[in-house]
Formats: sequence, structure tokens, C-alpha cells
Amino acid sequence: MAKILITGGSGLLGKKISELLILQNHTPVWLSRQPKTDSPIQQFKRDIDKKFIDPKAFENVDTVIHLAGEGIIDKPWTTERKKELLDSRVKSSELLYESLIKSNTQLNAFGGCSAVGFYGATTSQEIRTELSSAGNDFLADTCALWENSYNSFINANIRTSIIRVGIVLSNNAKKKKKM
Repeated sequence: MAKILITGGSGLLGKKISELLILQNHTPVWLSRQPKTDSPIQQFKRDIDKKFIDPKAFENVDTVIHLAGEGIIDKPWTTERKKELLDSRVKSSELLYESLIKSNTQLNAFGGCSAVGFYGATTSQEIRTELSSAGNDFLADTCALWENSYNSFINANIRTSIIRVGIVLSNNAKKKKKM
């Protein structure tokens, strides 16, 4: 039985992963911009701008799953929005690592999220793999920087997995309407 810290826990993937962890008798806890006290899952405050993560979030944690990031389709991509999208991924990873070190937490594993946008928006006959290079557009640049932000975990010899996620669909009517 492990205690697993999830960033982005209130999102679609985070909620499902939390459900599955609970079924396996693990204890998920979430980092949140606005933690709820009435949640069945314990939540801790994080604030990227203030470079703050509640140190209690790391108590007895053995794994971190980092899914946090502003929603790509939530708002138009203005220059300001692009910065928010990038910062919500890269700066949150950096803050997570710095806070982990300060807390003296020894992780067994770290899972970082990225996206298939890494490959860019161009189409080709080439079959892309994890060894393919990044594309050359905004999403590809964002994903490449996002994945590079996990190097601190890798360099600290923490077992690290990075997943590149595509569009995640559910029966959530609000998301379907946007599409």
C-alpha cells in the first residue's frame, strides 16, 4: 500500500487514476490550487506563482504522478495564454522537484505527463516513437520543454516514466459540447 501524490488530480485523468489506486488499496493525495476540505481525497495547496507547495503533501509519499497543466482547449491561444500553458507545465514541474528536495522525500517513482503534441501538428507517413524528435510548432515546443523539466527527477536517479497523452475523452457533457 503506497501513498501517491497526484498533481492535476481533479482533472479527468487524475480522478480516474485516483479511483483505480483506491481500488488497489493505495492512498492518493492531490496538490491543488484550491484544495477542498470536503473531498474524500486529501488535498494540499500549491501556488506556482508564490513558489509554494504545502510541505505536508510530501509526508509518507512514495510516488508522484504529475498531471497538472492548464487546459489546452479551454481558451484561445493569445500570447499570454501560451505563457500560462507553458508555465503551468514547466514551472509546476520545477517547483515540484524543488519542494521534494526541501522536504527530504525519497521517491520510489515519478510519473510525468506530456502530450502527443510533442510530434507537432504536421502529418506525414513517418511512424513516430518515443525516440522521434519534437516537431516545430507551439505544442511541440511546449511538450519538449515540459519533458525536459523532468530531467531533475531523472538526474536524481528517481525511476521516471513520461507518458505522451492524446485527447482524453469521456461522457462529460461539458467537454463534449466544446468539441
